[in-house]
Amino acid sequence: MKKYLMMGIAALALASCSKDEVTYVNPDVQKYETAFINRFGQPNPNQTWGFSANASRALTRGTYPNANMWAEAWVVVPQLTPEQKDIVRQYFQQNQLKKYEDPGWTNYFVQQVYKGGTNTTGSESPEQYESANSVSWNPQYVIGSNHMDHLAAVYPNNTQDHIFNFNYGTCSTNPNVQNTDTVTYLEPKNATEHSDEIQLMVNSTTNKFGYFNSDGSLGHTEYTSLVSWKTIRTWANGKGLNGELLNDGWNRSFMGFDFEQIVGDDIYVHTDTDSLNVEGKTFLNGKGEVQKTLRYATYRDMPDWTYVWDGTKAGKFEDVVNRDGLIIFDGKPVPMLIAQTNEYCGDNGDVDWNQHAVRKLVKVGTRYNNNTGEDEDVMQEELCLDLTYLYEMLDNEYLPVISSTMGKWVKVHGGADGYYSDWIVTLTEAKPVNDTPIIPDEPDDDPYDLRIMAEDLTVSENSDFDFNDIVFDVKWISSEQVDIKILAAGGIYPIRINERSDWEAHAILGASMTMTNTYPGAHYAKTASQILHVSGNFGSSKSDQAFFDGVKAIKVEVSKNGGQTWTPLEAPTGKVASKIAVPVTVEWCDEFQDIDVRWGGSKSSGKFAAWVQNPSQKFWE
Repeated sequence: MKKYLMMGIAALALASCSKDEVTYVNPDVQKYETAFINRFGQPNPNQTWGFSANASRALTRGTYPNANMWAEAWVVVPQLTPEQKDIVRQYFQQNQLKKYEDPGWTNYFVQQVYKGGTNTTGSESPEQYESANSVSWNPQYVIGSNHMDHLAAVYPNNTQDHIFNFNYGTCSTNPNVQNTDTVTYLEPKNATEHSDEIQLMVNSTTNKFGYFNSDGSLGHTEYTSLVSWKTIRTWANGKGLNGELLNDGWNRSFMGFDFEQIVGDDIYVHTDTDSLNVEGKTFLNGKGEVQKTLRYATYRDMPDWTYVWDGTKAGKFEDVVNRDGLIIFDGKPVPMLIAQTNEYCGDNGDVDWNQHAVRKLVKVGTRYNNNTGEDEDVMQEELCLDLTYLYEMLDNEYLPVISSTMGKWVKVHGGADGYYSDWIVTLTEAKPVNDTPIIPDEPDDDPYDLRIMAEDLTVSENSDFDFNDIVFDVKWISSEQVDIKILAAGGIYPIRINERSDWEAHAILGASMTMTNTYPGAHYAKTASQILHVSGNFGSSKSDQAFFDGVKAIKVEVSKNGGQTWTPLEAPTGKVASKIAVPVTVEWCDEFQDIDVRWGGSKSSGKFAAWVQNPSQKFWE
């Protein structure tokens, strides 16, 4: 057999040897594929990873994040003044009247107005709520806006458009918003740019809006109030405020949200004796309802007593608690909250278990009875944990909290107080430049045609799959050429295009080997120093399958050993992929943000995982 020396590799993984050939399996690739399958399952055999004319056509609905391109097609709204924001803040903080004046827009801008809990001057709502672990000498509070995540527009059929970058009661700053008054469509760009907490929605809806509570998977749409600027102006003038400041010609609508603590199934865990730690089994939440997400906990912090009393008999502590959770003698499971107590509004059910301990006779061994000639139990009075009181706590709707002591129990209650000031945004209709709308879902008008996002093979099963180690857009130029614009380099290893050392992603973005353009609010902080002109076979148009095949064939490689060897990032049909193709309107993940979490799911379930299994369930829609 011939021997192949792979530089920098300590060991070879061998597969089917035939005659004098050796098949080399890169250990980085092998580890990545194993982790991918463990996380997302075996890919659908028809999964093309977006490299298909049908799979990745840039059909935009929802967020159009490329702020540096908005002004080419849309009249970009100005920032709100501090005085305007303050009038709106006071309106929502002093009015419990819920209204929903739907403006009926499909194209509109969303801008941040106020994050609850940051300015309660004159407010009738505290916007922060006493937490379950608060005590008189050390008060603790939950700020509602910190738990209001994933702002979304909701259609009548309950499908959603996530309004990117609006999370946790605020919006990350976009530094690349162009001013419309300096842009002429299709003319060379000479626009000035400014920063704003803003996002553009196209082909979307104002039918309904909602948010997710970050503690769970349930979206709230019922705690929303949407009013026109005229409604607030009338109120403000009646209060002696200058409501005319809102009459700025932009016909804005203002929307406030009321924080609600009860978040549904995912705040609970459940220790089901028949299905512990088994995927695919039925799990229940704290209300006894079926939940699909596997959630359980190891309950390590029971009081350190050897014996327990269940109301009828005493027994060994280890007979009550198994390694996967707390199981009471009669088999009843105990649901538990999945976070620390200070993340919940509610009554603090702190328990001094010493006050509820009981002294009972327990068997501590056996001894030989000379009179009977038989062994007999040795009974001894011991201090026991009283599970009778535990039952009473559960009956009163208190739940123990994971990673705390048995003294931490919470009776969760809602935070909604009828004031819609926990999060306030404004909506403004997006009007086309010169009344000629350039909707981003028209292929001929897309500035770029396809976005490629890739992993550099460093993830493990429990780490974040963020697909932002290199991000670049591709534009069809001719049957023999495409142009590439590097957008982000989220990894710390060299990653290059088409085997060219001068086409390394970090360098083109003007950065050293550091994570670039992947931090929240800074996706466009650095601009590519050059556009890469790539030759190949790219078909007759951007809609030709040959275009997708040609883009797929462009080499994207990473080096883990200082450039001695390079490993390609690939997307084989029906197998594990380390690069994917998506529409250019799909925003990439922040650093350390999992792709399923980015798109409104969790690491145990989400839209990306569903897409791996079913190519028709596009995670970006």
